[in-house]
Amino acid sequence: KIERQWSKWSQDIIPALLQPYMMLMEETQSLRNTSHLQNSQLCKGCKNGRLIYISCVFFNKIDKLAICTCSDPALQLMSRGLFPCAPSFPTLAVDLQMLDFVQELFVNAAPNLTAWCNTLEGF
Repeated sequence: KIERQWSKWSQDIIPALLQPYMMLMEETQSLRNTSHLQNSQLCKGCKNGRLIYISCVFFNKIDKLAICTCSDPALQLMSRGLFPCAPSFPTLAVDLQMLDFVQELFVNAAPNLTAWCNTLEGF
């Protein structure tokens, strides 16, 4: 199961997300202007797919999002600035700004609060 999941991520999902990710970075000025992303329309159910419910983690909240599987859930999530936590039918997605922040935090990691403060100031 783990090998199949790795294969799905590395051969299907990640390559498919590269172009939408680059377009998202351009449209949002590297995630600086993401206000319009939450208003984008997604299919909320049709005869070609089924609804899945995804918990979306943001800095200040966790939202529940319903999307249809008529098109790839990973691509639908990326179009809203979210990264899926599973390759096929994700139940959790994380905001790209949050992932960016956590990456910066680990770059500045130190054994005290200096890392947290430097990351927060730099972000």
